[in-house]
Amino acid sequence: MTNPEPLAHAAAPVWLISAGVLAGCLFCMLSAFGCMRMRDSYTRMHVATKSVAFGGAILVICQMLANPQPTVLVFGVLVLVFLYMTLPLAAHLLGRTIYRSGIRPIKPFVIDEAVGRISQRQVETLKPPPQPPAPPSSGG
Repeated sequence: MTNPEPLAHAAAPVWLISAGVLAGCLFCMLSAFGCMRMRDSYTRMHVATKSVAFGGAILVICQMLANPQPTVLVFGVLVLVFLYMTLPLAAHLLGRTIYRSGIRPIKPFVIDEAVGRISQRQVETLKPPPQPPAPPSSGG
């Protein structure tokens, strides 16, 4: 036996949940197009984290509205907390790693405030280790 109305127990109208799912999917798709369209690593990282966080949050909220059971609500809140705690941290670490690897933002649009903040020790750790000298050839 199947339930004739699968969202009869939903906390919101079906059209609202459907519109939310569509909006969340569109934001996630915009993120993919933005990653292809943007010019440098920093803007790609920005568009990927911001729109995925917003689109993912809309999708989780729609799931919580479509199925308002206590376990779904608890897991939905946990997913939202995890999403908004990890995405900004991951974006920060990626941006810092990109900057320290020597890739700079596109110049006409950026004021680089971190130029003098990287110490010489940090710069030295980024350099590859010196290569050992080649062994002398034994025959010639």
